[in-house]
Amino acid sequence: NEPTKPPEIERLALREGEVEFRDETLDIDLNAKIELKRDAGEALPWQATAKGSYRGEPINLQAKASADLPLLMNTGNDVPLTPLQLSGQIGSTKIAFDGKAGALWAGQGVNGLLKISGKSLQASAAPLGVVLPDTPPYKLSAQVVGKGASWSVTSDVATVGSSSLTANLIFQTDTQPPRLTGELGGTRLALPALAPAAGADKPPPRSDRDMPDERLAVP
Repeated sequence: NEPTKPPEIERLALREGEVEFRDETLDIDLNAKIELKRDAGEALPWQATAKGSYRGEPINLQAKASADLPLLMNTGNDVPLTPLQLSGQIGSTKIAFDGKAGALWAGQGVNGLLKISGKSLQASAAPLGVVLPDTPPYKLSAQVVGKGASWSVTSDVATVGSSSLTANLIFQTDTQPPRLTGELGGTRLALPALAPAAGADKPPPRSDRDMPDERLAVP
């Protein structure tokens, strides 16, 4: 009764085309159009658009990549990181990435600037199956570096409601359970706006406590 493993692509030769991907288990329905621009001097000739839905949320994405495209390779050999740009929207969440990536399926790295914004962290994480607290609208600009099981996020520009925050986080996926460590700081912390995330919008059950008891489900 083990789930079927996805197919491994050893070699893919494609100049242009259209891909339909549907999976009821993952609850994804995606249509992608891929084109190789032949204009002289085009730095990112691979261009793709993807539209559909994932776990009930609409998807609208655009991507550009360099001619040497290792993204879908599943190889044990290190390959150079190549330029990659990604922008679009998943549900109410807007994302943009400008940087470089290697063979993603082999966990060989990402390095670039990520910008993401949405109506709440909870709404943005829901399509990924990750539980995060409900927050006011947020914006994040961060340098993301990932290789293998280790991912780091460094942000000097992050706002949640009227709070202005900074973050230096490391996420390890090779531990059980996966581990998130790091530091959070900032120039302005608006507790009323962030209170629902910790249950502080409710009165504490005891007079000798400033914060109430609150369960927070995390993966």
